[in-house]
Amino acid sequence: MGNQWFRCKQFLIRQDQCAMKVGTDGVILGAWTEVVGAGRALDIGTGTGLLALMLAQRSQKLIIDAIEIDLAAARQAAENVAGSVFSEKISVQASDFRDFDPEAGVQYDLVICNPPYFNRAFKAAGTGRTLARHTDALDLAGIFSRADQLVREKGRISIIVPSDQAPGALEIAGVQGFYPERILKVHPVPGAAPKRHCLEFTRSNATPRVNSLVIEAHGRHGYSDAYRELTKDFYLDM
Repeated sequence: MGNQWFRCKQFLIRQDQCAMKVGTDGVILGAWTEVVGAGRALDIGTGTGLLALMLAQRSQKLIIDAIEIDLAAARQAAENVAGSVFSEKISVQASDFRDFDPEAGVQYDLVICNPPYFNRAFKAAGTGRTLARHTDALDLAGIFSRADQLVREKGRISIIVPSDQAPGALEIAGVQGFYPERILKVHPVPGAAPKRHCLEFTRSNATPRVNSLVIEAHGRHGYSDAYRELTKDFYLDM
């Protein structure tokens, strides 16, 4: 992945104005999230616009609203969308999710978010990077509380979190009446503990489907067959 840009098979991400660059977490979440049956989606904290563009590539009928609190990142996401073949399907708005007010009556079939992780870490240098990395402006409780008003009765919420935060995420979601339908445990290498959990929630309290994914099975950049299969529609060299 280039520092200033990231090229996918069907779009180019410029990221020189974004505090947080494209990473494996976002690619996994965008490729793994269920899009069948979704008519309208909301990407919270879109950053570069990666998740919105991935969803647009995966579903021809999906209409996507993407919001971003950092003005520089929002502008760059809008530029990335405008330069893609999916520009008519995605609307980018500079907005704090806590204040986000969609058009009257609009609800979403899918809410997706690669949320800030570092709620117990030292603050990163620079306002943009702090917003991208910390939960000061967006925490899981805020996501699920607000999403309860925005998600259709049969809609879904899809997020990725560090594995040590997954139990807390499940508890927070449950308070708002959302329960895990799918869980993906992401292992960096074979035999290692999972570092990330992808979690997809609905309002149906049933036993979730749990799977695991190993990223690198054959040394550095020796990606597993499962990882290649998941991401093959996006990476140029998969």
